[in-house]
Amino acid sequence: MITVLKNTSIFAIVLLLAVSCMPHINYLGKSYPAQDNNKEIDLFFDEKDISKDFEVMGIMKSDPVEDIDMDDPQTTQEQMVKEARKRGGDAILFMGTYQEKVSSANTSSSTSTYEDGETITSTSTTVNTVKVMEAKLLKYK
Repeated sequence: MITVLKNTSIFAIVLLLAVSCMPHINYLGKSYPAQDNNKEIDLFFDEKDISKDFEVMGIMKSDPVEDIDMDDPQTTQEQMVKEARKRGGDAILFMGTYQEKVSSANTSSSTSTYEDGETITSTSTTVNTVKVMEAKLLKYK
């Protein structure tokens, strides 16, 4: 009994860590009935490549999280596809990525006094940024 509880607890912790490391997708817009998990979501990077009539259902944006390595946009793309299925979308039009400031902190401050009595204080500030990906969620007409 104790072994089962210990194994269940370890599994729950591993699952929680895996889920918490996935980028969160913020969505603003309309929703339709969810798509089947096997439904292919079309991916576009230029609106000119879309040959079907569509409406823009809404906007998706990856939630900036400092601890997640967003240098690999594939993970964010996969999360956006899941969100598109959940919202009933047919396609995603990726709008691009940009850097967003998430925090800043003073890292050091020093004061120097020279022989002529002049005092100079210098402060160094670090700004932490993350990559954010934006996309439009599309529904074919």
